[in-house]
Amino acid sequence: MVSDWHTENVVTKRNKMKREIPLFIVDSSRKHKKGECDYICCTDKDSGFIAKIDYIDGELEETGSDYRIGLSKNGISCRMKIVRSMGENPTETAVRSLLKKGMEYYSTIIQKMLMSQSSAEKIALIALM
Repeated sequence: MVSDWHTENVVTKRNKMKREIPLFIVDSSRKHKKGECDYICCTDKDSGFIAKIDYIDGELEETGSDYRIGLSKNGISCRMKIVRSMGENPTETAVRSLLKKGMEYYSTIIQKMLMSQSSAEKIALIALM
């Protein structure tokens, strides 16, 4: 069984050392009672955030200062929207870059979940997308 919490450690550009805490933490448990959505937390000190991830119909890829729409398949897209900014000195450029990395990381988590699930569970996951 795949855990509901997923994390990623990355090497930072500043010191080329591994981070002590993960850059992204994904909550896909859906125990939050906020509907059919996941959350991702970016722990970057300067531009960290918590974003809500949900699926929407027929949107093209788009990026704004606090959201990103991407991963469009079969007319359904994934939207990541920041609900809380936690960084000390956030810049729009850094936030956009982290949103892109977060979207890429989230897509790998979803693919891993699909690969590890049984056929019935895959159908249910695909129906949610």
